[in-house]
Formats: sequence, structure tokens, C-alpha cells
Amino acid sequence: MEEACRQVAGWHDRFPKDRHISMNVNLSRKQFVQGDLIGRLRDILTETRVDPRVLRLEVSEGLITSNSESTVARLRQLKDLGVRLHIDDFGTGSASLSYLHRLPTDTIKIDRSFVSRVDAENGRVGIIRTIISLARSLGMQVTAEGLETASQLARLRELECESGQGYYFSKPLTPRAADELIARHPHW
Repeated sequence: MEEACRQVAGWHDRFPKDRHISMNVNLSRKQFVQGDLIGRLRDILTETRVDPRVLRLEVSEGLITSNSESTVARLRQLKDLGVRLHIDDFGTGSASLSYLHRLPTDTIKIDRSFVSRVDAENGRVGIIRTIISLARSLGMQVTAEGLETASQLARLRELECESGQGYYFSKPLTPRAADELIARHPHW
């Protein structure tokens, strides 16, 4: 978490016109239940001078469906810090719709298993359309995971999916290679 915040702070220093650059960090179940998570994260944000709004913590759908009251309380504590919360791999777990509306999350990330076949007419489009509609009705944004082709991107744009991630945009990069990519100001 500390390294992620230092990296995004460095990007903001090197690219002052790109203050929207954010960092997504997967939050494991072990990290999520640590008693000092909130205090430690607050300290990291203060030390690195990172605007909490550019830190996006990703929690798996499976994690948020367990132990609901304490999970919602912990998510609210994280949200109170100002960070953004994303439900990762949505559609692969067993999130109850009656529970989902109580979560203080910002974004639903559609699992790549749905996205990988979005340009084929096999029912995936209907599922993705439903997830997008669900997210909008809950006031959340949607990110499609695992984008690999231009046709997938085009189809997701037709479905009005706000954002995407995947190898179509870039494979995982070292910090230096990410600097070079940011400097080129790519527009997909």
C-alpha cells in the first residue's frame, strides 16, 4: 500500500497536468481484517501526501459477502478516509442484491470471464448490460476487466461501460515503463 501511494505521488509530481492518475490496489482478506488497517492507511496517505480519492481499493466479491455487518462497517471506515472502493471480479461470487445496495462502494468491476466473450453473441452481452444497469441504479460506475481486443472495447462502449482495463491497453509495466506510457498521453 505504501509503495503504491509513493508511486502515484511520484507520477503526480512528474506529470502535474495528470492529477487524475489513480492507483488500484487489491486488498486481500488478510489485510481487510487487520485491526490497524484504517490507522495505517491514514498514516500512509498523510506521509505520501496522496489525495485519497486517487487510491482505489479493490475488494473481491467473495470478501464482501462474508460477515456482512463487520464488512460494511469496515468498508465505511475506508470510505470515510476518502478512498474509492471497487468490487473486483463481479459476477463470479454470490453477492446478494439485497446486500449489495448497502455497500459504500464506487465501482463494480465486471469479471473478465464475461468480458472475454462480449463480442460473441452468446448471452454475455445480456449479462454485462444487466450488470451495468444494476451498477447505475446503485449509483456506481462500471469497469470491464480483461479487455484484449478493439472489438471488445467497441462493444463495451456501445453498452456504455465507463472504463476498462486489460492487455488491450497495456501489459503490466515496471514503474519506468509506466512513466513512458503516461508521458505519451495515450487515448483509447
